[in-house]
Amino acid sequence: MTGRPNFYNLLELSCNPPELDKDKIKFAIETKKKYWNSRANMPGKRGEEAKYFSSLTGEMISRLVDDEFWEEEAERAHTEELEKKRELERIQNEQLDRMIEIASSKGFITKLEISFIKAKLSVPEAAIQKRINVEVKEGKKKTKQSSSDGLEMTNPSTLKEIASLLSGLNVKPLAGSLPTLYDFLGIPEKGSARSVLFAEANEQFALYQRKAKGSQDTESRRQLYSIAKQIFHNETERKKYDNSLAGMRLEQANNLLEIACAGGVVDFFTYEALMKRLQQEGVPQKLAKDHIRLYCAQKGAELRSVKGDAETEVQLLQCGICGVIHDDKSRHCTNCGDALNAPCKKCGTMNKNNSNHCSSCSFPISGQFTHQKLLNEGFFLLSCNRLDEAKAYFERARKIWDNNETAAGLQQIASHKKRVSDQVQKIESEMKFKRFYRAEQEWIRLKKLDAALPEHGYFEREIALKIRLADSLVQKAMLASNQAEAEKLCIEAISVCADNKDAEEKLSHIPPEPPLNGMIQPSGKTITISWKPSVSKGSIVYQLLRKEAGSHEEKLLAETADFSYRDSSVEAGKSYSYTILSKRGKVSSAPHKASGQGFFTAEAENLQAHAASDSITITWKAPPRSKIEVWKKENQQPSRRGDGVRLSGVKGNELIDTDVEKGKRYGYLVMVQYQDESGRIIFSNGKPVMAVAMNTEPIKDLSIGISGDTIKYQCTKPAEGEVYFLISESPFDEVQVGEISLFQDLSPRYGGRLLRVPHACEGVLDLPKSGRCSVLPVTKVGEMAIAGTPKAVKQMFEVTDLDAVMNDQGKLLLTWNWPETVEHAVVAYSYHSFPQEPKDPAAVHREVSLTAYNAFGGYLIDQPGSGNLFIKVFIMEELNGEITYSEGESYYYTNSQPIRLSYKVEMKFFKKKKFIRISSENPAVPLPRMVIIKQSGRQPISITDGREIAAIEDGRMPADALTDISSHSEQGCYVKVFLSNPKDYKRFTLEPFGDLLIH
Repeated sequence: MTGRPNFYNLLELSCNPPELDKDKIKFAIETKKKYWNSRANMPGKRGEEAKYFSSLTGEMISRLVDDEFWEEEAERAHTEELEKKRELERIQNEQLDRMIEIASSKGFITKLEISFIKAKLSVPEAAIQKRINVEVKEGKKKTKQSSSDGLEMTNPSTLKEIASLLSGLNVKPLAGSLPTLYDFLGIPEKGSARSVLFAEANEQFALYQRKAKGSQDTESRRQLYSIAKQIFHNETERKKYDNSLAGMRLEQANNLLEIACAGGVVDFFTYEALMKRLQQEGVPQKLAKDHIRLYCAQKGAELRSVKGDAETEVQLLQCGICGVIHDDKSRHCTNCGDALNAPCKKCGTMNKNNSNHCSSCSFPISGQFTHQKLLNEGFFLLSCNRLDEAKAYFERARKIWDNNETAAGLQQIASHKKRVSDQVQKIESEMKFKRFYRAEQEWIRLKKLDAALPEHGYFEREIALKIRLADSLVQKAMLASNQAEAEKLCIEAISVCADNKDAEEKLSHIPPEPPLNGMIQPSGKTITISWKPSVSKGSIVYQLLRKEAGSHEEKLLAETADFSYRDSSVEAGKSYSYTILSKRGKVSSAPHKASGQGFFTAEAENLQAHAASDSITITWKAPPRSKIEVWKKENQQPSRRGDGVRLSGVKGNELIDTDVEKGKRYGYLVMVQYQDESGRIIFSNGKPVMAVAMNTEPIKDLSIGISGDTIKYQCTKPAEGEVYFLISESPFDEVQVGEISLFQDLSPRYGGRLLRVPHACEGVLDLPKSGRCSVLPVTKVGEMAIAGTPKAVKQMFEVTDLDAVMNDQGKLLLTWNWPETVEHAVVAYSYHSFPQEPKDPAAVHREVSLTAYNAFGGYLIDQPGSGNLFIKVFIMEELNGEITYSEGESYYYTNSQPIRLSYKVEMKFFKKKKFIRISSENPAVPLPRMVIIKQSGRQPISITDGREIAAIEDGRMPADALTDISSHSEQGCYVKVFLSNPKDYKRFTLEPFGDLLIH
């Protein structure tokens, strides 16, 4: 029930003049309440209505004290009464005009026919005379006879229930004057397949079954969908319903026929007018002719169905799109403008636009012409940005025929709505951060995308309000008598509208407060300077000045809006001081000196231990302006300066320790010594290295390759010891080549699993499920382990959802989804065939970074040409210091017609095996991904209408596209192939060939 009914109408009170006596109104409420309560337990709609009306009496009683309410209610009741009266007059005038039109079609009207119309419609004769514009003559009366059509029809009680429900929902007829289940489902009566009607009714019924019991409107729809399911379940029930509709339409037409027969003769012009009227109401031409003949025979009227001396009857042609009737020589409909004859989409033979099948090839064209009309309307509305209306047309078209054009239309709507949604989010984001000037520009762009969006009112009101308020504050700031007041007003304007340029400009001439609490913190090879922001408002940046020890000049190091800065251009062993200033516009604050020590130490680099049987050589690269000190300890590493024995004999960047015993383990700590500007000696923490006096080198030549789900490896066997691999999904970043440790400490220290390598030092390993790992070769000598050069292993993934769209400038925009952690790719394309490798000499190839891709929203091919493009995108990554490429993802782009694909069911091996064979008119182009859908009793009508039994993955060549479906063969089942990605319908068409029944 949509809205509260009028109380005056419910209580049957007079509204003109209005009944305003409180006692009479109260008496009417109590009387009606008793009546409604007595009917509340009745089944169905009447009982629900009575309960609802009874529930309104509480509100009626509470309103008794409100005189103004009852006056307004009476006025509304009077308005409703006048509107109802006008509607009845309109309907009566339409009936009157139809009767006069039929009676006058012979060129005159008889007095007998006028009398009949007067009696039938109960209208004054003067009102009839005013609407007649032909000559009035005398006429003769004929006798009555009975008639019966003998057609099998739907149960009368069901028809009555349908009519009641359709009337309650105010369903408007698509053609004629009688609303039907076809109108309720939104599918044309003429030429629509029963399976489509049943599928729509079944889908909607299931949807309404899941809804909680709600309004009368919801319950009525649930009942109608249930009835529609029963009627369109099989052809027999549908035929009964169609016969019933024809009978009801003929019954409506009997009034016109009675007038036409009143004069005893139905001439050719009257006969032609009657035929047109009956066919416009949806009565088939043959049935209309038979009914007129029978009716005339029953009434004893002479029927002249041919014109003058003509030998054949009038032949009429009904437009299959709008239902208007024309003579058979007409080429276009005078109402909707569409061609009355159009070609079959398969063989091109001309057919009437209300045909069910092609007269030449029998291809089913049911609703094809209505479908095309709906598509034309949908694309027109889409061009006008009337998206919801366009979507309704495309949805109706899809119910008739779900083809590439329908999918393309719906895809365009979805894309446009996505652009609108993204634009709305962009505006909301700008408003969230109070950037209302930017929001205004984005809102102007949104209006161009969709001028009818309901959010426009809110955006316009909020943006205008904030901009107006900010501008008024800026105007006050311009007139302020001192800088403090002007700064306060400008800051307030920016707090309202963060991108107010005038306020920023004004503030740029007022010095801000300096930053606070500047701190210096050395970290590794850098120095980090941090501070608290200035208390001043506006667009403030910070200038960082640096001064080296011994210098009197401060140099500008950086200008940033952040509150910290990492200085990586410093050198170990030097002292630095830092000053920070706040800057707003062209004016800077007073300087602020950062506190802390701007001095740091660095460790020796490239530290290595080279072992022999009688000595150990330690090598390194010392930092500038430093000295080296080395400490030694047996069996473990020194932990600090003074822990162990200090070694002498440091020469440049090496030290040779000859005080060793073969097979023993030694730890060394290499420390760097500095002297600051005050002369104080400062040591670094030191860098440790372990070594064993032995004659074995670490493995440095490990080679790795991926083959499917396995790793192929090869390396040189060391002169002494056994080879193990430590395999981990984390990289070995902290491992130094030649580093020596206890073998038993490897797994606990670095993680991963140890695997003993066969004597030949080559073989195959299983690749982890993650597709990536690191392999550390280890030489085991006794209880010690020597680390070799680690290698990273990574399985490369391809880009996904690769697509190409031509923009307005004639450039081709490629888009795809990047795999995680990947930042570089190579785009290669050719006009003849797919590139074989990233730098194929026969193709154009360009490197693309993720940063550039995001900046441009994809990759642009500036000159794609007018022909076909064979495109391949390769992932590009650096692994173990070398550039590697993936196998590449292919995409075929064409400016010409889509490639036609066809498929059929093939039987082999004495019909025991069944296959789907895919054929292509361009065998050189790989196939897109397709799915095979199975449905019982009929062909699937969409990718979701049935069960997916197999898939044909993208990239397969047509010559290899043979899919076994033998295990899915069942009695009375059909299969159909659909493109998995709707975007592929731009590049391919898919058509069945032959019988798709599998049994």
